[in-house]
Amino acid sequence: MKSDPTDRFVEEIGRAVWLGSEVKPFINDGDIMDEAVQKNGIDLTIDKIIQLMGCPSFSHNKDYEERCVHMEIEPQSITGLDSPGWNLGPGEYVIQWNEKIKIPTLAIGLLLPRSSMLRNGITINGAVWDRGYEGKGQSLMIVGSNGVLIERFYRAAQMIFIGAIDDGESYEGQYQGENLYVEEKEENKD
Repeated sequence: MKSDPTDRFVEEIGRAVWLGSEVKPFINDGDIMDEAVQKNGIDLTIDKIIQLMGCPSFSHNKDYEERCVHMEIEPQSITGLDSPGWNLGPGEYVIQWNEKIKIPTLAIGLLLPRSSMLRNGITINGAVWDRGYEGKGQSLMIVGSNGVLIERFYRAAQMIFIGAIDDGESYEGQYQGENLYVEEKEENKD
């Protein structure tokens, strides 16, 4: 009998999408609120919002590549919100997530917006989070024509893990450890 290629996939990886309870130990080392644990992922909360300014350029020449200028928007007390947050007009913003994410070597991470965001004209885009990545990542948030009032630490997106074959290699790119040691570096400047 001829073997089905999906048999190998299921045997080596198991389920394609992990349960939220299986993802939990890899988000803030498992130290997260129970209500953030969903059936197939973990809700992430907004720590910082950054305004994109200027025009980026992309080139194969790494010396030439330039990024947009980023300006962090400080959360403020806003009428209608229970805690400090942001009053954002339409446009593109970078979100820095509050939670430390550690992608295991048997999975990749995908970040998707919560449906409450989409229903209100806001989307959040995230790239593939590679096996072995660790850090407090960032994502793009696009606010529609109505703008938004949003509290700091609002649960805005969900991280899901999809099984992957561990080939012995994991992420070693420039964003490994991103935003984990920012406070420590700033303290050492003084």
